[in-house]
Amino acid sequence: MRLLHLRNERGTTLIQVLGASVILTAIVLAFVSVSQYTLLSNKDTDHREQALFIAEQIVNELRAGASYPHNTLVAYDSIYSYRIDQSLALPGGDQTIAADAAAGLRARNQLTLQTIVLSSTTPKLLTVNVTWRG
Repeated sequence: MRLLHLRNERGTTLIQVLGASVILTAIVLAFVSVSQYTLLSNKDTDHREQALFIAEQIVNELRAGASYPHNTLVAYDSIYSYRIDQSLALPGGDQTIAADAAAGLRARNQLTLQTIVLSSTTPKLLTVNVTWRG
């Protein structure tokens, strides 16, 4: 009787194999999901770094006397566009520029850099808004 009982417990049953398969599948799917999220996050970070580089380059060139079109969305390349807004810098005023809704881009795909520049002894608020596709 005891020998018969041990003979039935030698191998793995189909239910044990299916259970292990389900657990392994869940682990693999979780890993793939985390990997995809990480890749998308890295891509977004790369876009933000490039947009910041473009905005800083434009601000530095404007300070050096370069001429750029203002209040117009201009294509920088096939991915990035920028818009420059300039207004008087008034003390104590809230002069932040909102995202350009007319561009049809989500606020997530943009970066805004603001600085104050002196234009013939008049302080002006310079806003460079860089947007990207993708």
